[in-house]
Amino acid sequence: MRKIGDLSKKAMKNKNLEKAAQAAFICNIAKNVLGDLFDPLFLKNVKIISFKGECLYLLVSDSSCAQEIALRQKDIIETINEKVKNDIIKKVRFKNRAI
Repeated sequence: MRKIGDLSKKAMKNKNLEKAAQAAFICNIAKNVLGDLFDPLFLKNVKIISFKGECLYLLVSDSSCAQEIALRQKDIIETINEKVKNDIIKKVRFKNRAI
């Protein structure tokens, strides 16, 4: 017979793995979507950091890249959500830093 504490630890590990797998899947979809929406030269200045909660985090090299992403944020979100068939992303956030 197993202890309840052991079962809950196992369930938590599986849930964390599930979240990590989902985040990796969303980041991969986002990479493909950004590749479809933006020029390859532009994408050299953009890096996908992570997906947490309802937010996709990007790293951009300068404010002009951040502004371009902000202008197309709605398209990015809608396209990713269409591909995963779920309204999983609500926001795209970005940080300015040299890549």
